[in-house]
Amino acid sequence: MDDAVNCLLDNIENDIDSLKAHKEMNQYLINKFKNEHTVLRDEKYYIQKQLELASRSCSGQNKSKSKEVDLLNIAYNKLDQKERSTRRRIASLKAELSLIISKLDMPKSKKEKPIVPPLDLSKLGERKVLPPLKNAPKAPRKGVNMNSDFNTGTKRRMKAPEPKLSNSTPILQNHVL
Repeated sequence: MDDAVNCLLDNIENDIDSLKAHKEMNQYLINKFKNEHTVLRDEKYYIQKQLELASRSCSGQNKSKSKEVDLLNIAYNKLDQKERSTRRRIASLKAELSLIISKLDMPKSKKEKPIVPPLDLSKLGERKVLPPLKNAPKAPRKGVNMNSDFNTGTKRRMKAPEPKLSNSTPILQNHVL
């Protein structure tokens, strides 16, 4: 019995040690990626300034300048892609780190439950009382007769014929398909 308890305690201590090691590794990786992110951002800013200068001096006739602008655009897009991927890595590592920290900070026994402060309803203010539905003002509604012609107001029983093309409007009349 004592061996089983000691084995469980050793496993728990190993789990805690491995979580702490993961936490330290995640913090190291986050710092590394943040440094890489700042370097990428600085390079991207430098290329962006070069691109602005090159595009100002570039004209449609100067092909060497336009090639330079194209190469700068390609380099800028690659750096932008790398920057976004490092931001995603940092976000995922931060999420993993917060999960590890929450596992380390979990209560050790069932007796230690997290303390939740009581809900303070006084900050919500008073409830707004809506008027009853019977006394709600009615919006005037105009009935629409689907069979009426909106231009003349006369009633029609049949669907109006399609408008015919006139000779005065040249909409594909002279073209034979």
